[in-house]
Amino acid sequence: FGGLKKLAYCSSRSYQFVAMVRAMSVETEVKQNVSGGPNQTLATTTVVFFTGLAAVGLFGPAAAHLKELLNITPMEMSWLIAAPNLSGSLLRIPFGAWAGKEGGRRPMLVLLSCAIVGMACLYFKVKELDGKKHSDPGDYSILLGLAVLIGCGIASFAVGVGQISYWFPQNEQGRALGIFGGVGNLAPAAISLVLPYALKYLGLPNTYLIWLLVVISATLLYIAFSHDASYFQLLAKIPPSEAKELASTEYQQELYPAESVSHGLRIAAGNWKTWCLVSIYFTCFGGMVALTVWFPTYWHVVHGLVPTEAGKLTATFGASASLFRIAGGYLSDSLSGEKTCILGSFILAGGAVMLTVCEEVAPAMIGEVLVAIGMGLGNGATFKLIPYYIPEAVGGAAGLIGGLGTFGGFALPPVLAFFVHKMGTPGYSQGFIIYIVLATLMAIISLLLSASATDYVPEAVGGAAGLIGGLGTFGGFALPPVLAFFVHKMGTPGYSQGFIIYIVLATLMAIISLLLSASATEEDSEDSSSEACSDEECPSTEELSSKLMSWVPGLK
Repeated sequence: FGGLKKLAYCSSRSYQFVAMVRAMSVETEVKQNVSGGPNQTLATTTVVFFTGLAAVGLFGPAAAHLKELLNITPMEMSWLIAAPNLSGSLLRIPFGAWAGKEGGRRPMLVLLSCAIVGMACLYFKVKELDGKKHSDPGDYSILLGLAVLIGCGIASFAVGVGQISYWFPQNEQGRALGIFGGVGNLAPAAISLVLPYALKYLGLPNTYLIWLLVVISATLLYIAFSHDASYFQLLAKIPPSEAKELASTEYQQELYPAESVSHGLRIAAGNWKTWCLVSIYFTCFGGMVALTVWFPTYWHVVHGLVPTEAGKLTATFGASASLFRIAGGYLSDSLSGEKTCILGSFILAGGAVMLTVCEEVAPAMIGEVLVAIGMGLGNGATFKLIPYYIPEAVGGAAGLIGGLGTFGGFALPPVLAFFVHKMGTPGYSQGFIIYIVLATLMAIISLLLSASATDYVPEAVGGAAGLIGGLGTFGGFALPPVLAFFVHKMGTPGYSQGFIIYIVLATLMAIISLLLSASATEEDSEDSSSEACSDEECPSTEELSSKLMSWVPGLK
């Protein structure tokens, strides 16, 4: 009988040993099956974003070339040019959320496939129209639909943000996302420099064919070398809890997806800091897109430069903003995202002031470069802050911020045009006042984000009241010169138009009040949760039951 007990004990220990060895072999096999790496993914994702964005940059000249053949109105022409930008901006929201839930590989391939189909069809359509020299009914609608497909190249940005954020630790995300956005956004500047020569020597159809082949090659490169982060790869082989533990311990992954695509969007939309970052990105990236359209006319009308020179200065603006986006990412890692945004807002405001008041070309050029630097720093810092403030819904937040922020490229040109409509040629310069206001709002929001981590100090009420009362009253001295400026530039109508500044101030007041309210709500919820009793302080289930039984005699 004793021998049987020993035999059973040895068998049990042997079974445990075999199970442990088998588990270790499975874990080793799983580890060996994780492919790719952070830098490899960063490189391939940046390449496909660059090529996709450049394809959208090619669409503008194609639409201009087809204007006479299609016999369309200027309004229809503007819709044709704006269509890829509009679709790309809106598609960033759902595809960014999808990448946040399942990784970026599948969403990116869907977007690239749609862009390739659109480019291929556009090539054949352009070649057809170029050959027969006239259009048929329905051609405009076809081209509008193809423009929407090509806009998928812009939406690849939000997918790339999610995919890269999962691969990199938080202390390196600013650098990685700065490189991704900075190099990718060099595409419009590169296209504006190369395109005139390509059109001259190759023609529009062949130019499109060559870039179609480039996009296809970039997509194949992405398929071969880009991979989702370790957690998503492990998830296909082991349960979620084990995949998360292994990704954290072995691959140092720090971010993990939300429960679903819609859940990620709800989390991002419910976080007030998401909307702070939307406003900053609206100013920096949306404002940059608007100025790439505005600057050629500004340099030509205000300073008398020929279109080719105006185009070179605009390309310089776009390239500078993209390169300093990389610098903004590095600064965010070392300095902090909020401080980088504040620095960028001051530089942006300084450049906008120079463009508003300077009448000579050289100071205006310096102002343009300062605006580009400020916007670049803000762009680089924005996406560093997404994983920091909304770690549980990076994809959804990246989609919302990227999509709604890019909308500034559509909203700001009409505002700039309003100044020209009211003031004539001087309005091209005076319109930069709106960027001074946006830079001020950007600085205030960045300060609020930075201060949201600090505690309320009741003993400083007196000092705060003094500062608020003193500096707030300063508006009585600062605003009259601003109102007089409108009269100086517009004459008698300026007395009425000057009240625009109060519309802007009221809007800023509403936004800041909402942010303060959202911050207070968040702090209240944290306080109420922190006041909840711990396991040691709370009575056990048995104690509660006995108390209840003592209170209700019938239960005894």
